[in-house]
Amino acid sequence: MTTKSAKETARVQPKIKQQAEAVHADIGLPVSVLIGTRESMTDAQFDAMMDKGYRQAKSGQTIPLDEAFAQIREGL
Repeated sequence: MTTKSAKETARVQPKIKQQAEAVHADIGLPVSVLIGTRESMTDAQFDAMMDKGYRQAKSGQTIPLDEAFAQIREGL
């Protein structure tokens, strides 16, 4: 197993940071897991996933937030 030692820094607006931290706290998912997930995908895979989510949101194919978080937790 490789040791992770790189550090990533991003500058975001304070309000967006607070919102993101709240979401992460709600689902119990550290930012490092999200970054690692993204790093394991190709750009094409990521773009396809984002496009699919956007199309679903636009067409009203949504689920309650609590249910979405529950599904995310199950997948961890």
